[in-house]
Amino acid sequence: MGAARYNPILDERQGLQEDHLWPACHCEDYMKKCCDAAEKPRKAEMKKDSQQLSYSPPISLPSSTTPSPLRVAVGAYTSALPTSSSSSDDVKLNIWLPRIAQTASHELGHCFALDHCTYYACVMQATSSIVEDLRQPPYLCPVDEAKVGRATGTGERERYEAIERFCEKHVDAPTFAAFGAWVRARLGELGESDEPSAKRQRKLVSRKESRELPIERSP
Repeated sequence: MGAARYNPILDERQGLQEDHLWPACHCEDYMKKCCDAAEKPRKAEMKKDSQQLSYSPPISLPSSTTPSPLRVAVGAYTSALPTSSSSSDDVKLNIWLPRIAQTASHELGHCFALDHCTYYACVMQATSSIVEDLRQPPYLCPVDEAKVGRATGTGERERYEAIERFCEKHVDAPTFAAFGAWVRARLGELGESDEPSAKRQRKLVSRKESRELPIERSP
């Protein structure tokens, strides 16, 4: 993989806005702007037909007192954004490293036979530009998370705890600060539900490794 295109000094030329990358790309105003720009003009007939459709009021979802992992990540990201007093070299490194790590994670997923994801927001999604690339989340969707768990014999909690420890070492990088916050919130959602499955997976792997297969010798 080439790391040069992720260099922050190229952001302006490539149309990247650091305050609207993951997870800040979920900002309501920014999402509306992107949707409006992508919307194609409708034909007169289609517009007329759409006006004849019955109006359905929006569905109100139940509110929760516990903020979602994504909301927690957005708060951590905005709090970790560099100030004007920050060293220029440190700022560039803290922006550059998470970008390379995310692409490396994507390519490593292919090494585990993961194809491009078409299910949910996922680090394994295919992208057509660096702008789209850096709007993708750094985590796996539930489908690919299960595939990696099966391939490695580890549980979701075990993998998240390893990611959390890594992010804690790089809290000066806004993306890692946000990812660490997201992981902690996700671990809170998991509770203890993941522990039994992780233990079962480790036992299966250990049992498989200890089993000696007979060697067939040709006559």
